[in-house]
This record gives sequence, C-alpha cells and structure tokens, in this order.
Amino acid sequence: MTALDRRGATYEALATDGTSAFVTTSDARVVRVPLQGGDAADVTTLPRAATAIAAAGDYVYVADDTGAVFRVAKSGGDAEPPAPPVDGAQAVF
Repeated sequence: MTALDRRGATYEALATDGTSAFVTTSDARVVRVPLQGGDAADVTTLPRAATAIAAAGDYVYVADDTGAVFRVAKSGGDAEPPAPPVDGAQAVF
C-alpha cells in the first residue's frame, strides 16, 4: 500500500519526537503532524526529496540519496546545510 498526502505526494521517511510526527514526501517537503491530532504543516521544502529523517532537540535532520544532509528547525524555516568538514571531520552544524 502506498500512502498519498492531499497534494498527491508519497511519504518517504518518518520520525517522531513524541509530540509530532515528521515525514518527508516525494515532492521534497518535510511535514509536521501533531500526534494528538490537528492539521499537518509544511516545515520546509528541500532541494530534492529526502530518503532519511531524524528528530533531535529543536531540529529535524534529513538526508537525500546523494548523501546531502540538512537540518531545519522543527517549527519550520529554511533547511541549513552543514558547515564544510575540517581535516576529515564529519558534518558539523
């Protein structure tokens, strides 16, 4: 079974922080849905559809199939790429 949202996009990945569910969609949106019920809200639109998502602290972290990683505030806003790695370090926000 494939789930579609009201815009016809499929859901790609899911994460929760205990208060809200965060889903990525095939049309590159990150959507927040309150677990206690209520309207879904777009958090951001990414450069391309994300294939992985995690919620931690005040942010949602997403990755696409190219390996690009972004973070966005759970409340919404622009997706931020990580700072460039320094001397072989991992991505830093």
